[in-house]
Amino acid sequence: MTAEDELLRLLDDAAAVVVGYGEMKLCCGFDTAAEFAAELRSLRERVARQDWSALGPLVGIFAPTGAWDDGVGAPGMHLANSVIGVLDRMEWSRRTGRCT
Repeated sequence: MTAEDELLRLLDDAAAVVVGYGEMKLCCGFDTAAEFAAELRSLRERVARQDWSALGPLVGIFAPTGAWDDGVGAPGMHLANSVIGVLDRMEWSRRTGRCT
């Protein structure tokens, strides 16, 4: 599985997780879980179209103290760490020209 495919799968999982929440925590940056899930789906579609400008906002969401951490918290830490790991691999491969 390529890093891009793995990221797409993880973003599907993340949208499914947040859609189950009602209101999001105040610091999250999204008022509702539906709004947060919609943003994740939108960023996922951009990645699927190979619009790499979506990677920066994804780092902002999934990095420690980002929207994911604020809105989902500890129960979603493993998923967030997985997303950040894939984003790191994608950035490394883009810089070096190597596929992962």
